[in-house]
Amino acid sequence: MLVAAGKLDRQSGGPAVDYERTPDGQFFVPADGADSSTSSSRRSVYLRHRRSEPITFLQTFDQATAEPSCIRRSAATVVSQSLAMLNSRFANVVAMRFARRVASESGATVADRIRLAFFIAYSRETTQAELTEAQAFVESQMARYRAAGSQNDAAAESALIDFCQALLASNEFLYVH
Repeated sequence: MLVAAGKLDRQSGGPAVDYERTPDGQFFVPADGADSSTSSSRRSVYLRHRRSEPITFLQTFDQATAEPSCIRRSAATVVSQSLAMLNSRFANVVAMRFARRVASESGATVADRIRLAFFIAYSRETTQAELTEAQAFVESQMARYRAAGSQNDAAAESALIDFCQALLASNEFLYVH
């Protein structure tokens, strides 16, 4: 997800990335948009790990245990994973970063942005059917944001964020075939 957003901090070593606790007892890496060595742009190998305080987002996706002997990792596909990809603070921030990358690296048209987003997320070109469906989605989201009072630029940005988040939450992005 960080690579798609163009925000993966590839620096080796450095201090552990701390996490925070929400009032309801979940643990998360702050997604503040910073790109420092203590930000959410670092790989999870740099996260501070405590067995008693697992990072909620990673635990949802079967994070490896911190116990000394782990011969096999469990793998589950559960509803909470889809909900995390749509509602977690981390997924929302990464989708926003991904959309900003697409907007800055592509042409000005919706079709150009969709093509680039597909290529970054899936490493392939879009089919004509996918392009048509994606354009309809982005344009309908833009209309909804405008109806809710957003200006054209803000509506276009929000619709692109929604589209990028849908790509990141898709099976094609999450699973290696």
